[in-house]
Amino acid sequence: MKTLILKNSLIGILTFLILGATSCNEENYTLDKSISFSILDDHYGYGSGNDTTLYSSSLIDFNINDYILVDSVLFTISDLTTKSITDGSDISATVSVELFDLTNNTVIQNSKIVSDDIKASRCKLSSNLLSSFPDESINIGIRIINNDKTNCSWELHAASLILKRE
Repeated sequence: MKTLILKNSLIGILTFLILGATSCNEENYTLDKSISFSILDDHYGYGSGNDTTLYSSSLIDFNINDYILVDSVLFTISDLTTKSITDGSDISATVSVELFDLTNNTVIQNSKIVSDDIKASRCKLSSNLLSSFPDESINIGIRIINNDKTNCSWELHAASLILKRE
């Protein structure tokens, strides 16, 4: 299995899950030669609600400059549902999910994913965010925006950041 070359390789090996050849069904990206950082998964619980929410995450002191030979950085979400507030039934509604720089209290540009339900076996990806990260260490979270707070609640069970090289 080929891996990314990390500046801080010992720390990288201890803290990151290195993926082999897997794929994301929604966008048909092959995730060979990639590292995935979990921002939200069921080990940490899931998010739900009917309002804008900020989450802290396990991505503390993340600095994009610590990784060389990276061609793209993708934000991905999976296992999202939107439900009726009144009876919990599935509804056709969308929420926005985006990466949030908790250190500087700002959105990571171009990371917004707007979607209705996404099955656990599928995912949605952002555009390439490589140039959107600041040149400093930051704490990364996610922000969920629900524009239909009176009729829609949401649940999100998985969000990740993927560093990839060709």
